[in-house]
Amino acid sequence: MPRKKITPEDTAEAYAVAKRVIFGELAEAEGVAELVTTRDMNPASASDQIRNLRQMLTGKAFHRTLSAYSIRYYLEHIEVDFGASAMATALRSVRAHIEYYNALGNGRLNRIETVCNEIESRQTGPRFEDLIRESEALPNEERRKRLTQAQKQPQVYVVKTIAFRRNPDVVAEVLARANGRCERCGNPAPFSRKSDGSPYLEVHHKETLASGGDDTVANAIALCPNCHRRMHFGE
Repeated sequence: MPRKKITPEDTAEAYAVAKRVIFGELAEAEGVAELVTTRDMNPASASDQIRNLRQMLTGKAFHRTLSAYSIRYYLEHIEVDFGASAMATALRSVRAHIEYYNALGNGRLNRIETVCNEIESRQTGPRFEDLIRESEALPNEERRKRLTQAQKQPQVYVVKTIAFRRNPDVVAEVLARANGRCERCGNPAPFSRKSDGSPYLEVHHKETLASGGDDTVANAIALCPNCHRRMHFGE
């Protein structure tokens, strides 16, 4: 099967499947088969997407390169899902991959290096995951007071693509409202975060920020990974 171009939707699905493999919910072969079936992905590409996440989380160099978009997506979601220290480890892995690739003499991974530089430059400020934890530690009334004063539309900043600076109070309040249960299927969170033991749920905007949706508690819902994937890719 010839390799197809990996789209942003493919990347999001591949990361979600790779994460399930990491947490033992799927065998690697099952994850590859799912990506081949649902995303029409070449088996080798699907395997690369899964194995590279494992390498990034352990800080080891990987040898099969991903697109700059995929690298950015993985790094940013690793920070949210696994914490700041895991993201720093993943950055070391990507740096090691760049060194490996450049040594082959087939050119340089300038776009991926730019992604690493941009993400590292943002690490001097408070990380979004840390801000969420700080917000969760606030008394509920104080957080809700801040929410009444917050802007509904997120700040926009431009890197290579447009991204949104989300309000951590919104994430913390939605997670508090969910109280460890998916707000779509009602099941308990499938596992706890390794970083702090809190129930793992993902906060999803009902109307996406990219389409003009508000970054508010009313426009957000806490979902288990399966329901989150269904919201993005299901019928």
